[in-house]
Amino acid sequence: MAAWLGKDDPALESTLRTAASLSQVGMIRLPHELLTKAGPLTPEERLLMEKHVDYAVEALRGIDFGLPVLQTIEQMHERMDGSGYPRKLQGEAICLQARILAVANTFCALMRPRSYRRRHDEPAALAILRERPFKYDQQVVDALAAFLQSAQGKEFVRILQQ
Repeated sequence: MAAWLGKDDPALESTLRTAASLSQVGMIRLPHELLTKAGPLTPEERLLMEKHVDYAVEALRGIDFGLPVLQTIEQMHERMDGSGYPRKLQGEAICLQARILAVANTFCALMRPRSYRRRHDEPAALAILRERPFKYDQQVVDALAAFLQSAQGKEFVRILQQ
């Protein structure tokens, strides 16, 4: 999506690839029952689930990536309107890499079924990403929408739906 945003930057791409690969490492510390629950989370369970970000940062803190990988992982669940976690950052206080991963991660999650809901189709997933107040960077959502119209994007969606 960085390319669709007009960002031809090898460091940005490397940060995104590395952060995306490591962003869920903190989930290992969460109780299995929480990760496999067949219904919506209670407020207490949601707070516990949100700890996965802190656990990931804690596990990766000593590694020198030479890139803002840790910052990206820490911020990818923040939202433009300040409703995210763990620090309630908003707008431009969230690094571009995290804003890109937030859109990508959310889109992929919406396109896959969960134990407590059916999967969304592409238009519905994009509509959620465009809901007001904006939780997601709309330039990134626009880049995703443009990507999805390409042959590569159509193949990506096909794979997601398998």
